[in-house]
Amino acid sequence: GFVRTRSGSSEVELGEVLLLDESGKQVETVFVGQQLRLQLSVFTNQAIPELVVGMLIRNSLGVEIFGTNSHYLDQQLIGISAGKKISMQFNFKAHLGPGNYSISVALHQSESHITKNYDWQDLAVIFEVINRNHQIFTGTSWLPVTFEKLT
Repeated sequence: GFVRTRSGSSEVELGEVLLLDESGKQVETVFVGQQLRLQLSVFTNQAIPELVVGMLIRNSLGVEIFGTNSHYLDQQLIGISAGKKISMQFNFKAHLGPGNYSISVALHQSESHITKNYDWQDLAVIFEVINRNHQIFTGTSWLPVTFEKLT
């Protein structure tokens, strides 16, 4: 029942967007704390001065849980010619609470997609997180916590 929204100038376009485990297998169900890769391929239809790639994880209610981009990570790509296929990936641990999540992906220029949006795709990946190895907890984030009695 979700609508996959896509917008942008199409100077650069998203190709395949995959959520992978450590072994490179595509996953739809992940475990709390599991190491993941969000792998993207993009195609440059025109030469562009700069490419920034962003990701945004939302919960099932559409609340933004975490977002970042290659600009914030000091990894933007500069001076890309037309006709290129570029593969890239975000590596992260799923420190998320059990539930359903989606990932939006953005290709843009500069710090934010507001400056020059090449391609934005909501619901590029949909996945479920289950708790298999951790103590029971509530919320959208898993934090490694300890407890100790002081007196």
